[in-house]
Amino acid sequence: MLLLLAGNETTTNLLSTLFLTLAERPDQLALLQNRPDLILSAIEEQLRYMSPIQSFFRTARADYRVGDETIPAGSRVLLIWGAANRDPREYDDPDTFRADRNPTGHLGFGSGIHLCLGAQLARMEAQAVLRELVENVERIEVTGTPTWSTNPNLRGLTRLNVRMTRRLG
Repeated sequence: MLLLLAGNETTTNLLSTLFLTLAERPDQLALLQNRPDLILSAIEEQLRYMSPIQSFFRTARADYRVGDETIPAGSRVLLIWGAANRDPREYDDPDTFRADRNPTGHLGFGSGIHLCLGAQLARMEAQAVLRELVENVERIEVTGTPTWSTNPNLRGLTRLNVRMTRRLG
């Protein structure tokens, strides 16, 4: 049940923010239409750019040194993956979505033993949706005001109305 609910939430968030990103960045949709080989990297970039999972609490199992400070064993630590994915030391121009970036090492689905179990399925679903958009949609326009989820750990939309223009030929 956990996999079903968690997998649905993260995949829905990934897809809804992808529609919003492509509506706001029609140049990137056009790039993907001209270069469908970039679909895989565009999904990874979307995971970096608007991570479905923004943050999580963990408990330090041992004292852990960070710079000049030590996180004592047993402390609760808030890991903000969404911020890490916008780190300018890791990503050039991190606040810009670039379909051709292919941001290896992003934390959109967590990492290590805490990697989201459904990460590969979500990627496959998102790739299938993006492939359909690239092949069949010329333009995506947001109609109305998007409504964001109020869950601080997840980033996604609860409402996004769009108008899509069919791609001809």
